[in-house]
Amino acid sequence: MKKVLNNSKLYFLAVMLISISLLIPSITVYSAIDKGELIYNNESGSARGKVVDMDTNSVIPNAEISINELDICINTDENGEFSISGLPIGQYTWEVKAKGYGKTTFEAYPIGYLGATIFAFPVTKDKKGYYSKHEICESSYNDVETHKHEKNHKEKMDIPNYAVPQEPPVIPSTLKIYYNSQISSIALDTYLKNVVPNEINPLNPLYKNMTDAQKLNMLKAQAIAARSYAVYHYYKKDRHSGQGYDCCSGQHCQVYNPNVEYEISTQAVNETSKKILIYVKDSYNWIYEYVDAAFFASCKGQTKNSEDVWGGYLPYLRSTTCPYDIRPTYETNHGLGMCQDGAAGYALNNFSHMSILTHYYTGVKIIDGQY
Repeated sequence: MKKVLNNSKLYFLAVMLISISLLIPSITVYSAIDKGELIYNNESGSARGKVVDMDTNSVIPNAEISINELDICINTDENGEFSISGLPIGQYTWEVKAKGYGKTTFEAYPIGYLGATIFAFPVTKDKKGYYSKHEICESSYNDVETHKHEKNHKEKMDIPNYAVPQEPPVIPSTLKIYYNSQISSIALDTYLKNVVPNEINPLNPLYKNMTDAQKLNMLKAQAIAARSYAVYHYYKKDRHSGQGYDCCSGQHCQVYNPNVEYEISTQAVNETSKKILIYVKDSYNWIYEYVDAAFFASCKGQTKNSEDVWGGYLPYLRSTTCPYDIRPTYETNHGLGMCQDGAAGYALNNFSHMSILTHYYTGVKIIDGQY
């Protein structure tokens, strides 16, 4: 329990991580930054919550919330709620004020690792009128964020949608693959190293204008999608379980050829090892589902809804625009999930693999599974 300053009766009701990702040693943790300089990068998180009366539990609209280290000030809405995104990871001092209530300071409360952190800030009536004058923040965080977003929307979009669960989802260490009339047990990432370059060949002339870094982002997106697809169908057992294996080596599942492997696609698999997509249905009780991460070649600028193709509703397979499709007049396959030509276009325009995935798969989280 974190310490609440200035009022011994106040305490922190709830800090609950909805979704954060397993720690990666290379990530920098920010404890503070220069005032006025908001950082938008792949090490950002978000926070949302409400301010409530400690005695009645009623919400308090127009309460002022400040984050001292970031020089940020926002106000709760008519429901007493607030939401902030694009915050650097770290622990910050939060100050809460409201008309008729004392100023309450919550020390060293964290911004979760690349996910959303829920806060409930309780405050009590100030009988001495310590803070009786209410002020609206002169410059809300949303205004600052909008200005920064307009200045460089690509950096803002690259804030990923990572998650750290109460317990990481289990993924299979091996799959049974049917290839060349034989069934073989193959390690998951070994399998993917011979899938990714067959689904997106990095030597394809379509990608001749891409840098290696851009190709790597494209291939990372494909690697996570392919891993998610394989894990989903491993548990669903709806492909070839009746035939004694998990996936075939053709387009019916994912194209697999053990004779095709490239250094850059192998790098993409290695650097995303264990990462999959999940869809969180209930963050409080940590109820989630694996994602049927469908993908296809090209969509002519618009993907499709699952119910329009397969007849069943999946919340993460929603129709979305594909503005960077490198073959905008070409359309193939079912049109669900990630458009590979569109993913290439996003990478060519310097979007990260995380941005690519969260664009094509609505509402998903990118998470490290465990064997």
